[in-house]
Amino acid sequence: MILAIAVGDDDDELVTVSKRRLARVAKLLSHLSLEQFDEARLTIPPADDAFGETERMFEQFALDHAETVQELRRLDRERVKLISHLQAAVTALTTPIIDIWDGVVSLPIVGVLDADRAVEMTERLLARVASSSVRCVIIDVTGVHEIDAVAAAHLVKMIRGARLLGAYALITGIQPGVAQTLEGLRDGLALDVTTKRSLRDGLRHCILRLRLRRPTEGA
Repeated sequence: MILAIAVGDDDDELVTVSKRRLARVAKLLSHLSLEQFDEARLTIPPADDAFGETERMFEQFALDHAETVQELRRLDRERVKLISHLQAAVTALTTPIIDIWDGVVSLPIVGVLDADRAVEMTERLLARVASSSVRCVIIDVTGVHEIDAVAAAHLVKMIRGARLLGAYALITGIQPGVAQTLEGLRDGLALDVTTKRSLRDGLRHCILRLRLRRPTEGA
């Protein structure tokens, strides 16, 4: 099937174009809409006539569009990767696990301790205990003035989880507001939690405990 199409600035030039060539342009646009960006799909065999210029225009548009979309995708992947790295860095800064003695680590918590943050801290702390020779964990909450019941329950679970992994664990620096929340936990969740007034007292307690126990015994 042959069609007559007007081309040119003044729409006064008619050229005959086969239906096959029109279908080829339509197929190119279809590939573009489906984001099928391989070059073979976006290339039209050159033709040396007036409509060939139109075909080359569509082809160049398709190739430029594909390149732009792929570049935007690459930048988006890099952005996601950068955000992930920044989040990991922030987590490491806000939840530092510090070696303060041979076999003793401290998790100082500062600021608001909500349920989400408590879960994140629990995962990082237990992973550290499981992958190293930690024998005693001091969770220092001197910088926490208030805590909700859910976060407090996770705090207790953090202690128990460390103990299940073979490390002794305790809390230091409890403030009045935190003490009230822990005291109000149901089912005696907080009854078996060892507490000390300060990080210094907690470290002294851990060192004494480790010295009194033989190396073959658990923490």
